[in-house]
Amino acid sequence: MTAEGFERQTLIGQVGPYHYFYAANRSRVVVFEVTYVNSADASPRSGRVALDLNRDLAAPPFVYYNDLQTNATNFFRGGTGQTILVPLTNATVEVYDVSGQFRTSFALNLSGEPATVSGSTGWVVSADYPYYLFLPLRSASHIGLAVLDLGVTDPISGRIASPLRIFSEYVRDNPTWESEATPTCYYFTRDVYAAFYDPSDGAQGSTHIMRINATGREVTEFRAVFPGRIRGFFEVEQTLSRIFVLLDAGGIWQVRTDQFAPPEQFPVTPPSTTTLVAYAGALGGTLYGPALTPQELFGVWTDSAKGETVVFQLLGTILTPLPPGRYPSGNTYLLGTDFRGRDILTLIFFGTRVAFIVGLLAALFAVGLGTLVGLIAGYYGKIVDTLLMRTTDIFLVLPFLPIVLILSRIVGASIWNIIFVLSFLGWPGIARVIRAQVLTLRERPFIDAARVAGASDFRLVFSHIAPNVLAFSFLYMSLGVAGAIITEAALSYIGLGDITVISWGGILSDILTTGGSLAYWWWLLPPGVCITTLSLGFYLLGRGFDEIVNPRLRRR
Repeated sequence: MTAEGFERQTLIGQVGPYHYFYAANRSRVVVFEVTYVNSADASPRSGRVALDLNRDLAAPPFVYYNDLQTNATNFFRGGTGQTILVPLTNATVEVYDVSGQFRTSFALNLSGEPATVSGSTGWVVSADYPYYLFLPLRSASHIGLAVLDLGVTDPISGRIASPLRIFSEYVRDNPTWESEATPTCYYFTRDVYAAFYDPSDGAQGSTHIMRINATGREVTEFRAVFPGRIRGFFEVEQTLSRIFVLLDAGGIWQVRTDQFAPPEQFPVTPPSTTTLVAYAGALGGTLYGPALTPQELFGVWTDSAKGETVVFQLLGTILTPLPPGRYPSGNTYLLGTDFRGRDILTLIFFGTRVAFIVGLLAALFAVGLGTLVGLIAGYYGKIVDTLLMRTTDIFLVLPFLPIVLILSRIVGASIWNIIFVLSFLGWPGIARVIRAQVLTLRERPFIDAARVAGASDFRLVFSHIAPNVLAFSFLYMSLGVAGAIITEAALSYIGLGDITVISWGGILSDILTTGGSLAYWWWLLPPGVCITTLSLGFYLLGRGFDEIVNPRLRRR
């Protein structure tokens, strides 16, 4: 005979202090009742045999006790909150009270065919919801799941107010499938999760975990398929919205129930001899409740070979951001991590790429456009010069930062849009400087000589004048790179940057949103120092160009 424990699921009250467990084989079932007391209670501990039957069992029996629907009759051993189910091979189920008194029996059918219970019975784990049990069934040509309604106890008379009945059934035309593990449901306003093993799927078969709603229909948006058999699974609906599955091949996998996502392997791996995985709730004793945080929820596995029971945390306690150092995982973080556990030094390297792309391209396009406008306006003069310079004046009086914010919002937050906006607004000042140089160059004798030699306007502008103003273009380009880097960092810092790439301003924005600006120095200082250093480097490069271009600034 084998034994399986059952602990009552209750949220309030301590009436009816009973625990039940059974020992059963294919032809006999014995249910034991144990009375437990507090250490200060004068009543002695006691136990008794509640039920002893010789029957041909189709599946393990099931004992359910929930004091929220028991009554004072026979010392809280009556009502719908207590039931012993004995599934038989003749397609019937006998129902007893935990006192051992026979209550009723009923026949099982699946899609009109006689059926037997083919696996472990599940139940609604939250105690203050309807009292439903889930019976895995098998008939000659179908396999499925039946929902058994235990009824309701009248709170005044203590009698059962509604009869025991099959509430709904889920049917599949796969007679070769087998029921796996125990169906689970957090509360019946949600859905039921049941597992079925398909031996015909490959060499080792596969297990399908399905989601079934209250009407007995599969929720097609959810299905998890695992290779081979599974040893068990449990659902954690509150706060986590996950199912944890122990595979027969070893390892625990988790599946999200609130969104479509592929299964992920749980980071903690139990020994290969683990036979049971279950939900343990909080270490303080609370199993279910909206006030529980994800970090308070634990699971448990039992290693029968070693005789050990291990409690493990389902989500884990968040330790990030980590300060610089070497950790037990073997990883070394020279600049620490952010709140997602990402290495700050790696983020800095990726942010360097974005800073150079934005700075160099934005400055290149702005200087190119400004140089072109300055060359044309300065060379042709008259109406062309007037139109181009008035346009330049309009752009010069536009408030730079508000326009950048508005355009970034309109065209979208991407690296290339930011480069376009900075180029679009950065050319007017360069155009005016280049125009002033062209106005003096076009009166030089070498321009007159080239014109007399038959050079066209295009050749005069781009072959004779442009090379003489490129020094000024490079000067303003080096200064523009520094400005573009700082502007991109500012946009990312206030949330208008490209969130799909890693930038120094984005790193600073992350620490701002987490509220750790004054606590996590290793997260705050590196991107700030990099922005300052790179911008200062390009500014000093521009000052060096300025000394070359302007003889008055050359050191003697």
